[in-house]
Amino acid sequence: MAGTPELADQASVEGSYLLAAASEASYALAPPGETYTAFTGELLEVLRAGIPGGPELLELDAVYRHLRRSLGAKGRPIPQARNRNTSARLALGRNRAFLPGSPVGSSADSDLVSRAWPEPDGVRTVPGFMARLRDVRETSGLTQKAVSQRSGGRISEGNVSTLLNRETLPRTWTAVPAFLSACGVPDEQVKQWHAAWMRLRTEQPSAIDAAQPSEGQAAKPVARRGTGWRRLAGRIGRPKSR
Repeated sequence: MAGTPELADQASVEGSYLLAAASEASYALAPPGETYTAFTGELLEVLRAGIPGGPELLELDAVYRHLRRSLGAKGRPIPQARNRNTSARLALGRNRAFLPGSPVGSSADSDLVSRAWPEPDGVRTVPGFMARLRDVRETSGLTQKAVSQRSGGRISEGNVSTLLNRETLPRTWTAVPAFLSACGVPDEQVKQWHAAWMRLRTEQPSAIDAAQPSEGQAAKPVARRGTGWRRLAGRIGRPKSR
């Protein structure tokens, strides 16, 4: 936004949309130790995890409004946008956090919504977060297969089982809202779960990566197998002693 007037005019052509990291009176921020600048990192997170409660497609204007809220909440420079007519409706991709409307059901659906659901507000650890998710399934009274069916295909029965039996925080947000909504948790409470997930991602990042083997660990079995094959090949090619 702090470019020359000629540069800004180029963004005024029909069907264009300009999205900038900061206003003309401030600077973009590159936080020490972070891989990306504040704006780029937040934008990539939106594309990767989606916007909970947002539209099915990540339209430019929806992305802009979300970035303003999320970056402003972190005390970082507020992004700016300039739109020329209908280009704000241009979609960058699908919203990975979008949940389709719940399948039409009987009075059991309204009964699920009115239940007293476990809340994540008091959760301070990743094991506590995962245990509270299991409590949600028990409160719903649904089997893992029923949860999958109610999700409209957003989460399979196997993924429900994987989610409820893991000890680390899910790396992406996609499966959790699908599970919660399928159980019957209201949208407002799903947002509370997302806030708790975001807080734990920031405060306890090691609990996300703990289940992932390091490159060195992953390479060792391959190296041993390669050594074994070389030894076997050498024995096969070696003439027998008389």
